[in-house]
Parts: sequence; C-alpha cells; structure tokens
Amino acid sequence: ISVNEEVAHGIPSDRVLQEGDLVNIDVSAALDGFYADTGISFVIGKGDLLKEKLCKAAEDAFWAAMKKTKAGSKQNQIGRAVFNEASKNG
Repeated sequence: ISVNEEVAHGIPSDRVLQEGDLVNIDVSAALDGFYADTGISFVIGKGDLLKEKLCKAAEDAFWAAMKKTKAGSKQNQIGRAVFNEASKNG
C-alpha cells in the first residue's frame, strides 16, 4: 500500500490514512510459473480535483489497453492505446 508521494511499494508504517490521501494498493501473486499483478488507486473520502482526475485518467488508460488486449496483440499497440488515452488528460 502506497500513500501520496510514495507512488509504489510503500514502506509499512503506523501511518493513519487521512481524508484526501491518494492510496495505491498493488498486489502480486505467483503460482506454478504463472504470475499476476493488479492494483488500484483511489482517494480517501473527498479528495482534491487533481487527485480525482489522476485516478480517472489512469482508469481510462487501463480500459483503453484492455480494448487492445487479445491473443496476438502487439505490446506496442497496447502501449500506444495507454499513451493516447493518457495524453487526452494532460
């Protein structure tokens, strides 16, 4: 769990989450040679508009990638979809 400026791979602490904190939860797993990773970012309570826009832009970029993800897809097509969607949001 990462909070605000930690971005990813936060260091465990006794920190108490506050209203407006930007939180990222990232979970990875491996089993029998298969690997998975997932994550989500969100604002605790009511955050400022910039943080909320950032989370929405990331989600939109994710869904743009999912539309391009299928058997036989080239990685650059997926990356381009993410870049193009993210660019719409500055």
